[in-house]
Formats: sequence, C-alpha cells, structure tokens
Amino acid sequence: MNLKRFVTVLLLMSAVVVFAVPTSNQKSLCVMLDGVRADALAAAKTPNLDKLREGTWAKGYNCAWSDVCGNVSDARPDSAPNHVALMTGVTASKHKVYTNDQMAEADYRGYPTYLSRLMKKEGPDFKASFLYNWQEDGKIRSPGAACTRGSDESITEDAVKGLHDGVDAMFVMLDGPDHAGHDKGFYAFSKNYIKSIEKADAEVGEMLDAIKSRPDFKKEDWLIAVTADHGGYHRVHGIWGGCASTVPLLIAGKHVSQGMIAGQPHNYDVPVTVLAHYGIKASGVDGKVVGEKVVPSKPVKLEDGLLYYLPFRNFFTNEAGGQKVSVHGENIVTGNKGAKFGNYYEVNTRHKKSFLRLEGSDKMKLPAGNQFTVTMWLKMPLMEMDRPVILANKDINKKDAPGFVLYAAKKVDIAKRPGVAAEFLGKDGKSVVLGQFDIPVGYWTFFAVTVDANGMMRLYQGAPDGRFYWISTSAKGARVSSGRPWHIFQDSSEKCCRQFEGKIEDFAFWNRSLSKKEIKSVYDAGMKNKPLASLFEKANP
Repeated sequence: MNLKRFVTVLLLMSAVVVFAVPTSNQKSLCVMLDGVRADALAAAKTPNLDKLREGTWAKGYNCAWSDVCGNVSDARPDSAPNHVALMTGVTASKHKVYTNDQMAEADYRGYPTYLSRLMKKEGPDFKASFLYNWQEDGKIRSPGAACTRGSDESITEDAVKGLHDGVDAMFVMLDGPDHAGHDKGFYAFSKNYIKSIEKADAEVGEMLDAIKSRPDFKKEDWLIAVTADHGGYHRVHGIWGGCASTVPLLIAGKHVSQGMIAGQPHNYDVPVTVLAHYGIKASGVDGKVVGEKVVPSKPVKLEDGLLYYLPFRNFFTNEAGGQKVSVHGENIVTGNKGAKFGNYYEVNTRHKKSFLRLEGSDKMKLPAGNQFTVTMWLKMPLMEMDRPVILANKDINKKDAPGFVLYAAKKVDIAKRPGVAAEFLGKDGKSVVLGQFDIPVGYWTFFAVTVDANGMMRLYQGAPDGRFYWISTSAKGARVSSGRPWHIFQDSSEKCCRQFEGKIEDFAFWNRSLSKKEIKSVYDAGMKNKPLASLFEKANP
C-alpha cells in the first residue's frame, strides 16, 4: 500500500464514529422533554438519564452529552419552531414556522422530517413511529409513520409496546415538564417542575428497558437521543437571553465518543445525527452530526491560572500575587458585619464614583477562545434599572465598544423586573446579552462567568437556598478583550451611571475556563462558609 493510499484509509477510518456502516440492525429512539432547562435536569433525580449520560446504560454504548445545547435562534425559543426543527434538522428561516399556530404551514416538501427520509430510503418494511402529547404536533407531516397522540403516560405505554414489537425508528415528545413550568415556574425551579422532570426520566427509563429486552438487542445498533425544545424563565418561555435557550442533549450509541460535546451543539442536530446513523447524509440542513468531538479532560489545580484574588482580608491586596489592585473614589470600605466569610468590600453611597481597578488587566492576554473565569459572592440590595455595574472592561455607553460587563440590574427582553445579566460585543459587532437571574435581595449569592476554549460563555448563579443555575450562549469570535483595564463596580470609562450599592466577597479572576465541576465546588464550599482559598492545594495537602 503506497503512502497516499494509506493516509486516505486512515482519514476514512477516523471519520467513522457517528456515521455507522448502514445495515438492517440500525435502530433509533429520540425523546424530546418539553420545557426542560439543562440546569433543571441536573437538579432533578434522573437515574435513567444518568446511566445513559455516564455510558453505563448498556455494554458497548457511550454517550456524548451537553449541558449548554442551544435551540433555534431565528425564532423565539417557543415550542413549534423547535418541534419542527427537531424533526427536520432546519431552523425557522427554512421550515417557516415562527409561532405556535404555524405548524401546518411548514415547508415539509422542501425539508421533510427525518422519519420521512428514513422511510423513503429503507422501504415499506421500515417501521417508524411518532408519539406526541401536544395537539399541534399532529400537524407535523411524516407520511407513512405511525402517529399517536395521548397523555405522557399513554404514549409511554404505546412507545414501550412499539419498541417490543420491533419498531425501527421512534420519536417521542413528552409534555409534562412544560405544563409544570407554566404552572409553577421554570426558574426559579419549582418542586412540581423538578418532579415532572423526574417523572419524565422514569418514562424514558421504561423505553430504555423495552429496548434492552428486545430479543435481538445485542445484535442491534441503537442511537438514542434525548433533548429539549426550550427552557423557561418564571412561568414563560420565548424570552431571549439564555434562560429559554440552554437545554440538555444526550447522544448515546456504539459509535459516539464518551464525554461532553465540544462547543455548542443544537437540538436540531438530532435528526441529522440520526440520519447519519443510518448512513444518510442530509443536504441543505442546518443541523450537524454530533457525538464525535468531546472535551478532553486533564487534571488541573483550582489555583492554576489565578491572576487576581481578593478576599479583602488585607484590605485590597491581590492575594494571587503579581498585579496590584488600585482603589479609586470615596466612601470605599471593607467590613465584616454580616460578612459571608470574613471581610467584604462595598461603596456606602450611590452618589460617588468609587471602584477598584485591576492593574495590568488591560495588557492581559486571554488564551484561545477568550478564556477567562470570574467568581464572587454578592449581597445585593433592591435595584431598579440604571444598569449598576459589578464588573467590566467595556464602556457601556458605547454600543459598539469591545469588552464585557456584568450588570447587577438589567431588564432582559420581556422580563418584568431587572436581574443579573452579562453583555459583550459579538463577532458581528452586535451586543449579546446573557441573562437574567433574579436578585435575592439581602442574601449572599454566588455568581460566576466562564468562557471556554470553544467560545462558550456560561453565567452561573448559586442561590442562597442551595439551588445551582446556569445559562449559556456562544461567544465564539467575540471581542471580550477591550485593551482597557477590568474594573469592579465601574465600567472602563470610569464614568458609569449608577453606583452599585451591594457588597462583594471572595472575588477571583482566572485566565482559563474553570469547568462546571470546579465552579460547583467553589459554590458548595461557600455554602459551608469556606472561602475559595480553602480549596487550594496548598491549603489541603
């Protein structure tokens, strides 16, 4: 074999991960959990989905997963645009469904559902099923597929029966979590909402058990996908900013990699990935095949990459060493009355422009992808707009100014009250807003922001009651660095509007992206009244 042919063979072999060699043994199950936020799924007790995600569901099966999966972005994060996208692999600009009353008007001729594509390729003996709860989903056209509508309980029973009876491809849409979210709240999580997710997990578990009980299961090659159409904020969805557009995704199979999917996948990647499983390369679609590239894991110490650490034990000393932190303005105090750990920093008047400047941060080089992490604890007063700044290296009065800002109070889209939100300049020169989280007035609350090597920005909130939230958006190619210093309680112009009136403790800034596990460990330690420094390796030999 000559060198050129050998290299070609290697390249072809490396590509065969999700694209399996088509045989009659290929099977698939897709489940959509209506209205499930990624952080809500993590908060619920979901033993069946946990086994799937961990790659322990069945021998030989791995799972590529994401807790920052996106959804359709050219229509509001509502049900119909995403349901059609989940079936066709294209977004609203192609399938033409922008609102919940347009399902029948979708361009199914130009962009058929993946079930239609499968039946066209596999022939009349191919068994495909579509089971749903919401009446409007009956308008999704998949000619030849067996369509069944009913309650979540009844369609689960029908799904189990169909799986026992030898179905080849099945899509199930469970509606319970969406009902619970509208009734009691998506964020902050309600007990009913979490219970509905746990019920959905049990229903998925019944389907997975049915698959494993098939007489030819060991010979079959299954691809199992679980995702959501949207999340939500309070009792609504359709809101921009991340609360309704950060959903989970699990892709399990024999030909996928084990681990977290790199970057941001989308829920409409599911039908395209399923088609690839059957050896069909879909053209003209927006979705991509996912499941091959996962984030490599390597051991790091929590303090690796730490550039600024301000526990305010020694006033404004940077205990990470290196660069100094300068103090500007009047009425700046450190105190310990009612502190979270020991000492906090606050400005005790709204009328003076007082702030801290992280010296040297204007020359700071962020690694590939604009990687950074910031963590802090805040005790916040009631604030009504005026965009008080927590942290920024951006001039907030210039829309096209590069940089990043974390607001203490900003009303995002259709939200009724302001909340904590981040903003940065996207690669297209337009402002991108990630938010919002509610303000727990008068309580110490944990916040963190990360940007990873693949350009994914995550905004975290660790609530005083122990609930842990996150939302995300793509910051790939964003202009996060501004060439100006980072400031606490001020923007880069140093002439910002209203002064932030809260308290801050245990502030830290890294020039790397901390993992969700690391962020959660900082929050969990804080809930036990242990500061960040208690987690450093030197503090725990």
